[in-house]
Amino acid sequence: MRRRSQNVKNFSTSLNLMTPQELEAVTPNVQPGTIYAELIELAHGQLRNEFQGQPIPFKSLKERIAELGESSKAPKTSISGPSSLEIR
Repeated sequence: MRRRSQNVKNFSTSLNLMTPQELEAVTPNVQPGTIYAELIELAHGQLRNEFQGQPIPFKSLKERIAELGESSKAPKTSISGPSSLEIR
């Protein structure tokens, strides 16, 4: 019998299959219409175009959000990956 933590550890989702709005909706502590939501949507939309259906690494999304945030002069916030969830 598998422990629950093992099941969670093996769960993954493809960022390229989500819409920017879906990604924003599942991101904790991000409210629609905020600069953070817009940064997530913009970064994800750009990466979906660049990766053209290929898996989008979470690291690429984090880096793109940070780059866009710098260029927009948005207040900095922490962008961290999930501890037990693999996102591709």
